[in-house]
Amino acid sequence: MMNLLEVIEFLGYTTAYEPFDKFLFKNGIKKRPNFEDGGFTIAPKKSGLILVFTDDAEENGIVRKSEGSFVLQRVGCNLLEGEDQDRYSGLLPWNLNLKMDRDSVRATLGTPQLSFEDRSDKFCLNGLIVSFVYAKKMMQLSHLKIALPDTQSREIGLCC
Repeated sequence: MMNLLEVIEFLGYTTAYEPFDKFLFKNGIKKRPNFEDGGFTIAPKKSGLILVFTDDAEENGIVRKSEGSFVLQRVGCNLLEGEDQDRYSGLLPWNLNLKMDRDSVRATLGTPQLSFEDRSDKFCLNGLIVSFVYAKKMMQLSHLKIALPDTQSREIGLCC
């Protein structure tokens, strides 16, 4: 199964970066983002993860770490079992775990930089924007998104 902790190390890199390309291939991912079919996402089967790429990193204020067309901009992580969604069951970064609720996430990470009281929190951690969506009246993590800062996030005050 693909490991979220390993994936976030490749944020900012393109699939032309040999270590990232090898990592994807090792995890059974042969398809790469391309212009022909508009494929800007990769969702490895049975992983609960989705990798989102951009082809206009510089235009969006995203720092590119390697040459190539498609930069890994963010990774999403589904933390709840669903009818048509796989659930991520691996390790989470920053001393988080899958059984945390909103209060325990905040106790671990501190006050969020941005909060939507009815549903989600956004933090700036290690130069990344980390977003949590909660379910069941804030008692359960539903989704986690880890992204590189871009122009839009900086404009709303999420500067990392």
